[in-house]
Amino acid sequence: MISAVLFDIDGTLLDHKSAQEKALYEYATTRSEEIDNIDKFISCWEYASGYYFEKYVNGEITFKRIRSLRAQYVFKQFDVLLSEREAYERFMEYMEFYERHWSLYGDALACLKELKGIYKLGIISNGGSRQQRRKLAHMGIDKYFCVSVISEDIGIAKPNQIIFNRALENLGLEADEVVYIGDDEKADIEGAKAAGIHAVFLCRYGEDSPAAADAVITSLQELKKTVISL
Repeated sequence: MISAVLFDIDGTLLDHKSAQEKALYEYATTRSEEIDNIDKFISCWEYASGYYFEKYVNGEITFKRIRSLRAQYVFKQFDVLLSEREAYERFMEYMEFYERHWSLYGDALACLKELKGIYKLGIISNGGSRQQRRKLAHMGIDKYFCVSVISEDIGIAKPNQIIFNRALENLGLEADEVVYIGDDEKADIEGAKAAGIHAVFLCRYGEDSPAAADAVITSLQELKKTVISL
């Protein structure tokens, strides 16, 4: 019997894609003396985000270094060479724009309200602890979760099953009593399955459905019915 539902944050509850795109456009506009091609800037940023985040997930670099390395790489494509400190400062400039655009997906709040009281709810997220928790508070949904496990807190990132096991310990539940919902095949679906947790893939943008997923949904409106069926 399912007793708890755990959520990813970015791309599942928070519309990270939209927030990042809007923030990058605004940030590039303020740096127009250096950035002469906004589309190139956004493309480079998105590439660097994925590249360095993968290194973080693999334990090769710290989460803090992702930020400076990303900015160094992107600005280098525009012949602007930055020290690590300068790059970190540039990244934090971008963060001011990014935070202004944090918002829930339209289906998120109703889903949480529907599940609260029926299941224990929790979070498992890769990222910086302070930022991820601030996202939940900013969007007014932190009150819905009894468990929040963030990779920076424990030094282990998804898909490593240790981070999923930590959430199970905090919940006091067995893996087969828990469902995890996320939008990333490797980090969310493979990670949850490795820990023995039921995995639901959220396919918001028409991605290929991972074979390992126990269920695939296109909206959080479908989650309660899906959880009941598992």
